[in-house]
Amino acid sequence: MVNRKRSYTLHFLLLSALTAAALCAVNYLAMEHRARLDLTADKRFTLSEGTQRLFASLTEDVQVTYYCDEEPPTKRINLQRDVRDKLQELATSSAGKLTWTVEQISNADIAAKRDDLEKKKIFPTQDLLTSGDDESARIRGVQGYYSSISIKYGLAEPVVINGVVNLVDRFDEVAEHRVDTLEFDISFTIMQTRSKGTRVPLKRMVKSLKSPVSFNVYVKPADACGQPQAGRNDPGGPAATGARGRGQRQGNAKRDSLWPRALRWHAGRALGHGNQD
Repeated sequence: MVNRKRSYTLHFLLLSALTAAALCAVNYLAMEHRARLDLTADKRFTLSEGTQRLFASLTEDVQVTYYCDEEPPTKRINLQRDVRDKLQELATSSAGKLTWTVEQISNADIAAKRDDLEKKKIFPTQDLLTSGDDESARIRGVQGYYSSISIKYGLAEPVVINGVVNLVDRFDEVAEHRVDTLEFDISFTIMQTRSKGTRVPLKRMVKSLKSPVSFNVYVKPADACGQPQAGRNDPGGPAATGARGRGQRQGNAKRDSLWPRALRWHAGRALGHGNQD
């Protein structure tokens, strides 16, 4: 009887150890290979075919930066997690064409970074503070926090989407930018930026170059203007024609000598070196 009890005890301990090891392994794999199963009827959390086709047609990389509070309001405690999950889904679907980073803003750094954030067109999101349940909620104040996404396609100017929220109460349903609309917001922004075909400023284009650039200037030789053209009535005669020819040749030489200087000047300005003579 004693041996049987010991056998049951050993089996129980062994089974418990194996179960704990299996749970630890599953948890580790889930953390290393994050994935979500979309069980919603309208496939709300599944990337659309249009988004996948858009990523397949991209010729430039997309860099997404999420600006958020380091200590978000209690109502938005899961906001950063939800945005991260959505951005990771987009990055995985893009096959490396979309990358993302998160820049957290602490309360101590808000005052120092406010001007820089405003230059980037990043502004705080305003949340309504309510009391009571959703049906009889009363507004009792406003709370600000950062939740903005900057989207940069190729060398174009970044486009910022402010006020990204997650669905917590009925007030969030009327928000313009939510986590469940983030796929559309980012895809639409990329399509808009790509369709504009905005010319990249020379200064930013030169700074983005990773190797030296050489300029080749081809100058057409000056025509021999010393002789009048055949069949042309020149009232000034050969002397006048020769004078005009010398003046034109001098003008062509001056114009041609300005080309390399102009190229050096533009390249110098683009690199921030001022006028280059």
